[in-house]
Amino acid sequence: MKNEAGAMQAISRASTLLRIIAATPTGVTLGELSARSSLPRSTVHRVLKALETEGFVAKSVESPKYRIGIAASLLASASRARLLDVAGPPLAAAAAELGIPVELHALAAGTVRCVDQVFPPSDGLRPVGRRVGLSVAAHATAPGKAICAHLEPSMSRQLVGALPSFTIATITDIDELLSQFERTRATGIAWERDEATIGASSVAVGFVTPSGDVVAASVAQASEGFAGEAVQLVPALMNVRDRILGTFDTYNEWWGRSA
Repeated sequence: MKNEAGAMQAISRASTLLRIIAATPTGVTLGELSARSSLPRSTVHRVLKALETEGFVAKSVESPKYRIGIAASLLASASRARLLDVAGPPLAAAAAELGIPVELHALAAGTVRCVDQVFPPSDGLRPVGRRVGLSVAAHATAPGKAICAHLEPSMSRQLVGALPSFTIATITDIDELLSQFERTRATGIAWERDEATIGASSVAVGFVTPSGDVVAASVAQASEGFAGEAVQLVPALMNVRDRILGTFDTYNEWWGRSA
C-alpha cells in the first residue's frame, strides 16, 4: 500500500507539472514551476529529470525554460483524435435537438480553442460561421469559464491573462471571476451574457475526460430570450457530457480523471 501511495503521488506531481507547462507555450523555468505548483524545487527538479528522460518535457541549452516534449505531443494528438471521434455523435444529437450549432472547446497550447462545431441538419449555416480552430477569451465566454473552473487556480489565472475588457459587461475583477469559477465548479455550468460581444450570450458544461483533456460543450445565441431557453440548453449539454464520458467508460478507457 505504501508503494502504491508513492506511485500515485509521483503521477500526481508529474501531471501537475505537465499541465502547467502545457498551459504555457513560451516555457516555464524550474523556479516558476516550483512556485506555481507549490512543490519544493528539489522535488520539481527530480520529476522534471524523469519527464525529460522519457521525452515528455524538453529544455534547450539556450534557455532554462521547460516546454512540452515530443512524447507528450504525440500522446496529446492521439488523445485529441479519440476525443473528437467520441464527441461527434453526442454533439450531432444535441445540435439536431436544439436546432442550433453545438461546439466543443478544449485547452490547447495555452488557449481555449474550438476543436469541433456541429450544425443541425439542413440548417443552411454550413458555409458560414465556422469556428473550429479559433481561440476564445477564457474570462469572457462560457466555454472559457467552464474550462478555467476545472484548472488549478494558478493555471486559470494565467489563462485569463490581464482580463481585457470587450464590452461593458466583461468581468475584469479577478476576485469576481474566481468566484464565478467556484460556482461553475459546484454546478457544472458556466454562463456568459454580453461579455464578449454585445447581443450574444453562451452557456457551457465543462468536464475532464479520462485522458486528461479539459473540455467544454457549449452553445451561443442572441441574448434576447436566452435565459428562457436555458431550460432546454443545459440538459442537452449535460447529456453531451454524460454520453462522452460514458463512451470512454464503456470502452474501458477510464484512465483516471483529474480536475
